[in-house]
Amino acid sequence: MLENCNHFDKDVRHTGALDLCHAILARETPFDETVEKRFCSCFIKHLEDENVEVKSNAVKCIIDTASRIRDTNLITILDKLALEIVEGKAETLDIFTLALRGIVTEAREDFAASLISTINRKLIVGLE
Repeated sequence: MLENCNHFDKDVRHTGALDLCHAILARETPFDETVEKRFCSCFIKHLEDENVEVKSNAVKCIIDTASRIRDTNLITILDKLALEIVEGKAETLDIFTLALRGIVTEAREDFAASLISTINRKLIVGLE
């Protein structure tokens, strides 16, 4: 699955991320932290992809799996999304803001406040 996420063909990259998403959602127990970090790195890399469909798919996968991802990995993803919102291209602004909103919505209630404080600082800096 991870090999497909790095494939030169955008359709294979897209499918690879979907396969990772389904694997995370189908598993009863969490993946090992190292494996989960590799999955999250794949999603983050897809947020930087030149193809908008691959980016959009990564956002969907991140939102779908947010409740299953460890807090530390989720914060890494949020940092990347906030950076892309502040410094990224205008045509992907909507995609990334929807992702942030979706992650905060899907996050556990006890972690949502921490997520908001993490992204709030970065977004305020972007407004300055």
